[in-house]
Amino acid sequence: MTRSLCVDFLAGGGCDIVGWVERSETHHYRRHRKALMGFASLNPSYDLKIHKLAACTLAAISIFANTSATACNPPQRPMRQIELMFGRNVGDHLHVSEAAWSRFLAREITPRFPEGLTVLDAAGHWRDPISGRVVREPSKMVIIVTAENAPVRDRIAAIVAAYKQRFRQRSVGAISLAVCAAF
Repeated sequence: MTRSLCVDFLAGGGCDIVGWVERSETHHYRRHRKALMGFASLNPSYDLKIHKLAACTLAAISIFANTSATACNPPQRPMRQIELMFGRNVGDHLHVSEAAWSRFLAREITPRFPEGLTVLDAAGHWRDPISGRVVREPSKMVIIVTAENAPVRDRIAAIVAAYKQRFRQRSVGAISLAVCAAF
């Protein structure tokens, strides 16, 4: 999904920061209006257009720096996709059996995300920081799509901590992406 920040320059010398606009999107998000009249007086040797462009761009960046760039078309809505990668070996031996994985899933993950999730078998590859060799191991990948909020982050942290402790793992891979989803 390609997005651009849209800034309209006003005839009076200011700018109107419209918002994030998708490729062919006609619905603009009017957020803030910054009157930047007189900005050029700071350095009259430069072209007024350069000042307007710089000032409006800086204003737009500061306004939208902390906002989500995810705008979804109905019926989809902004959500968070979390991908967790669980290695199953300890050393060179399979430590987390299918039965042990199923128990962990039933006790730790599913109760925290009863709305649903997806579990995939995977083949993990990573470089051991101690030996420097590439390690290959059977893995599980869990994909969760949910609303984004603080309790979700806490639930993910609890799952990661429980897996690391129970199965003596150094780490659990975790990816979090802003997505549009509908169920």
